[in-house]
Amino acid sequence: MSSEVQKEETFELNKTAIEKLVKTKLDLPTDKSAVETVNAVLNSILELLEANIHVDGFKLKIHGFGQFRVVHKEAKMIKVPKTGEKKMGQAKRKIKFIGRGLS
Repeated sequence: MSSEVQKEETFELNKTAIEKLVKTKLDLPTDKSAVETVNAVLNSILELLEANIHVDGFKLKIHGFGQFRVVHKEAKMIKVPKTGEKKMGQAKRKIKFIGRGLS
């Protein structure tokens, strides 16, 4: 019995590839209709996230897919690469995505 170690693989999917998948899956008549469909979905998600980026802990759940969360990152000491000087960086909010079944 061999115990193979699963190597990490990365699969990159760009917006054009998503548009092609949507066109095929939905049997859409034109590339334009696929682009419009993908844009509508992605823009809706982005608008909700942008409108709520200031709300710590905001969650946008897409059932069966995953969730986007706004997370607060505290200010921390950083090193300026050019000068080597240490200074306090800014606190910020970031968007984190957790896919269904991934944590």
